[in-house]
Amino acid sequence: MQMAVKLGANIRLMRNKVGMTQEVLARDTGIDRAYLNGIEKGQHNISVRTLLKIAAALDCEAVQLLSGVYLEPE
Repeated sequence: MQMAVKLGANIRLMRNKVGMTQEVLARDTGIDRAYLNGIEKGQHNISVRTLLKIAAALDCEAVQLLSGVYLEPE
């Protein structure tokens, strides 16, 4: 699986796990909601800075979003 697609899926999974909408995550990170939607679909290669903003807003580590560790439903 392409890394951007995997990362986007992991961001969506974590966002849903914490019960956050795209709108709230976009607001909390300063990212446009449409751009965030594209990130979650794997359409954008994001910067490390953006990844760190998303991880902070989701209260997780960036490595979790990159690897998918601890994101699977329990």
